[in-house]
Amino acid sequence: MEKQIYLDKKAKHQLAKDFGVSKVTVWSALKYKYTGGRSDLIRKMALERGGRVVGDSSLFIPQCDTFFKRSSDEMIQVFSSRVKIVVHNSGKVAVLIDDVVKSKYENMSITEFMNLQREVQNIAIKLKNENTNKEEA
Repeated sequence: MEKQIYLDKKAKHQLAKDFGVSKVTVWSALKYKYTGGRSDLIRKMALERGGRVVGDSSLFIPQCDTFFKRSSDEMIQVFSSRVKIVVHNSGKVAVLIDDVVKSKYENMSITEFMNLQREVQNIAIKLKNENTNKEEA
């Protein structure tokens, strides 16, 4: 399957409106027909609005900041002010939302961890969108 970003029809229409472009331009950007400039911005916004990259899972790069705490042998990936993953050198992994542990894992494979990163990134995007909708109301 060819790499592309899946996004619901309403969100695609909103992207076209926000960027002042046609639906075909949005389609081309989400299908990775062009790179650079506006296409990259459209894809970035699509991912922020809940879009999912499909077709080439090896290219998934989580949108997070990664920090290493040597004092506690931890890697922390911050997806938003509310959502993060903490990985301890022992192999223990925790997902925190609002600084509360929501799930724990041990000895994950790389594929499992990448799937978790994708899931946590989607949670962060969903929470951000919910906050934005509340502020607009």
